[in-house]
Amino acid sequence: MTIGLKQWVPVFALLLAMAAAAILSITVNAGSISEIKQLSVAGEISINQRNSVFRLINDEQLLGTPIVDLQRTLESESWIQSATVERSWPDAIVVTVTPERPIALWNDDAYLNDAGKVFMSPFVNQARLPQLYGPDGKEALVMAQYQQLNNTLFKVGQRIEMLTLGPRDNWRFSSDAGIDVLLGKTALMERVQRLLKVTEFIEKNGKLDQIEQIDTRYGNGVAVAWKNQSSTNLATNYNSQREAKL
Repeated sequence: MTIGLKQWVPVFALLLAMAAAAILSITVNAGSISEIKQLSVAGEISINQRNSVFRLINDEQLLGTPIVDLQRTLESESWIQSATVERSWPDAIVVTVTPERPIALWNDDAYLNDAGKVFMSPFVNQARLPQLYGPDGKEALVMAQYQQLNNTLFKVGQRIEMLTLGPRDNWRFSSDAGIDVLLGKTALMERVQRLLKVTEFIEKNGKLDQIEQIDTRYGNGVAVAWKNQSSTNLATNYNSQREAKL
């Protein structure tokens, strides 16, 4: 009988420990924000963003919110990508915030992250963000196309400042060289390669800054419109080393 009891003691102790852990877990996550006396906000965020989180949590309307629901409340803010809330016993919580990272402006009144998700934020410096335009529901497509086109231009020292997907699915962009480029609907990367060969030739002749618009919607060349000129010339592109017929 004694031997059997000794065998049960470790098992009983383990069950008690598991029960205590479960109770502790419930206790740590129980209660409301009003019971918290110390709040820490962490993450790669600005002072203004951190202050915004403090104001949100200290809002009188949220004082009765259960701590377990605070994460959901924070992530409902458009500029917050994700948030974690951890209680530090007995009366403190640590909030860690990951903000959305803007890659571009979207239709003048919102932003896009790298996956094409739309969000709003009062904390973004718009100065160097490209502008992307397109129909509602096409955000991810426009972002993916921007990344592909911009990566190609970046290799030759250019970048896209504005990209537009029109209502008829026509693409066009403006580069930081001040050139408006018409791409059309199909074979976009093939047309961009043709564009780059022609602009390389023009740049060697010191005339790149004189271009106003390039239309790539031709089978074997591009149409070049020059600044302060009414005429448009066709540049054939069978070989980038050939003389361009401008």
